[in-house]
Amino acid sequence: MLTSDSELTVTGHIKTIDDYLKIKGSLSSLLEKGTNSLSIKVVDSVSMPSSLIGYLLKIVLENQIGIKLFVKDERLFTLLETLNLKDVLKVKKV
Repeated sequence: MLTSDSELTVTGHIKTIDDYLKIKGSLSSLLEKGTNSLSIKVVDSVSMPSSLIGYLLKIVLENQIGIKLFVKDERLFTLLETLNLKDVLKVKKV
C-alpha cells in the first residue's frame, strides 16, 4: 500500500482479515490527519471483503468524508455496481 495525505493505493488481492486491517489502519491514519476526502485506488484485487465495504460506508455516511474509489478489475467494478455502491463510493473504472 502506498499513501499520500489523502490517497491510498492498494496493491495485491484483498482477501484476508489482515488485508482489511492493514487498509483500515492506513485509512484511519489518513483520517486522523484531518483529510475531508479520500482517493482509494484498488489496482489488483478482484474482490473486496464485506468488512472493508462496511468500513468505507461508515467513513462516507457517519464521518461525512468523500471517497473516490478507483478500481481496475471489471469484476470488482461490477460487484460494487450490483451492490448499488457505485454512487455512494463514487466508484470509477480505470
